[in-house]
Amino acid sequence: MELAPEFRVAEPAPTVKADRVPWALAGISVMALFLALWITRSAYPLNPDTPSYLYFDQLRTVGYPAFLWTVKATTGRVGLAVPIQMTLLAASLLLLGLSFHLFVRKASWSIAFQLLLVANPKQWDVSTAVMSDGLATVCVALWCAQLLTLIRKSSFAGFMILGVTAAAGMMVRPPLAALFLGSAAALLLLDSMSDRWRALGVLALAGAGAWALTPAAYYLIRGSAETTSPFARGVLQHTLYCPQPLVARDADAALVEQTAQRLQRYIGSAPPDVRSALEHAYSAPVRLGLIMPVIGRRHGLDAAWKTDPIIARIARDRVAGNPLCYAGSVANAYFELIMHRTLHSAAQAQRVDNFIATHPPLIVRSQPLLSADQGALDKAAVELGVKKRNSDGGSLHWTGNSSPTLIFLAQLLYGTAATVGLMAWGEMARAGRASPDRRRLLISIAAMAIAFHALFGATAIVEFALMRYMVPAWPITCALLAVAAILVGRPALRPALFASGPGLGSDTAPLRPISEFASRS
Repeated sequence: MELAPEFRVAEPAPTVKADRVPWALAGISVMALFLALWITRSAYPLNPDTPSYLYFDQLRTVGYPAFLWTVKATTGRVGLAVPIQMTLLAASLLLLGLSFHLFVRKASWSIAFQLLLVANPKQWDVSTAVMSDGLATVCVALWCAQLLTLIRKSSFAGFMILGVTAAAGMMVRPPLAALFLGSAAALLLLDSMSDRWRALGVLALAGAGAWALTPAAYYLIRGSAETTSPFARGVLQHTLYCPQPLVARDADAALVEQTAQRLQRYIGSAPPDVRSALEHAYSAPVRLGLIMPVIGRRHGLDAAWKTDPIIARIARDRVAGNPLCYAGSVANAYFELIMHRTLHSAAQAQRVDNFIATHPPLIVRSQPLLSADQGALDKAAVELGVKKRNSDGGSLHWTGNSSPTLIFLAQLLYGTAATVGLMAWGEMARAGRASPDRRRLLISIAAMAIAFHALFGATAIVEFALMRYMVPAWPITCALLAVAAILVGRPALRPALFASGPGLGSDTAPLRPISEFASRS
């Protein structure tokens, strides 16, 4: 009886000598790292949020501050965090590439995949700032690498590693809790129901531990387990552009509403294709440069994070006042994230400039930072060895210099990953009679798709679609598309998932006995 195409054995035809493939992948990663270090050698590492990470603000989860503390404790120079996190990024992308090579055992595919992984310039760019974006991308890449390993050989210990990786990501950036959802979906790779429950328990413990570690760490550091988060200020930015039917109930809410009305009138007069850009441009100056400093001084507070309970109350009232507008803003941000509508061409920027030329922009009168925030910023500048950049008084910034080709490719990759992921969920419902190999591939794609969409969904609840929030999803995007290509590609490219190959870099891994499939047919 003729075998189904997916069970035929193909003759190996490596294009690069098998045992040299890992060295080729390493060479690609090292060259990308050195090129990125050279191009970004004069990058400015100090961001307004940097001090909150450097000095363990209660606003932040403990992961990235602990990383910076470790760098400073071991090297004496916190500024070395930038090249170190760029090196970690290159190493994590290499591990993902090696895991894919063990999975597919095809030199040309492995090299192409590694080139794709390192080709995103934005992941190197965001890693030049003392911010959590680069390290978050490292955690996602490691999670993807471990997931590919579990496709080849599932084990309880492997899921423990997957859970620890997800926990590390969550401590670096809370929206990476989405990795736990993807990990839970991947439990279907385990054959035994008891193993699934045990692994689910491990994932739950890892998630709970990651959640509890931040207040525990702050208790040890500051003597208080009090923490907050940027959640409220993120929700507030969505509601700034939502008309409110009710009168503000106090002076703080009135300040927000008066500012919001000015923004709504100005942005409402812009063409529809310009409004999103203006909303993004005004969000941070209005919230961080005006509203929070004014409210902080009004209440005698010395740090912006201490205004978060007040901001939370105002944001909650504004969401309740116009819930449909808030939901629409979140949905729009989610769509822009999954479709990578964050890069802007010169032509798009010109349309914004044309509007501003005929409609003078609103000037946001930025207020001085609160005393503790100003002191932390001054200290951070000294530690990083850079000069502070003066505020421009809240003038509007808009840039757009990405090539149309780059924009098209980015949107194609992210959009395809989002669509393929949704399709994989549908295929999972019909995968009961599929071959074990095909089913495992579908499970892995569905797991990555859940992480992909959950990450952007969690981000959209509190943030607009900015480039820095796109970057951590890059490893998932690449891995998801690569596994999907194996699923729909030539049968010879499908790996022997249940076979233990002879080792790293082999293109001659033993396949399962043909008789096993023949007997099934």
